[in-house]
Amino acid sequence: MITYTVSADKKTVIKTETNKLMDGVTIPASDFKKIQADWQMATGDTIQAKGSTNIATSIQLYGVESAL
Repeated sequence: MITYTVSADKKTVIKTETNKLMDGVTIPASDFKKIQADWQMATGDTIQAKGSTNIATSIQLYGVESAL
C-alpha cells in the first residue's frame, strides 16, 4: 500500500492546496487509481507526484495538446 500526493506546478500561479490533483490518496498493492482533471497547462508547467515509500511504482499521464 502506498499513499500519493499529485500536484500541478503551474509557473503562473502561487502553489496552494488547490494545485493538488490527489492529496494523500492510499492505493493498495496491485491496484490503480484513476483521476480526471480539467487542467490546462502551459510550457514549463509540470506534474509532480510524491509517494509515501520508495516502493517501485509507475504513474501514467495522458493529455491532449491543443492549439490556442
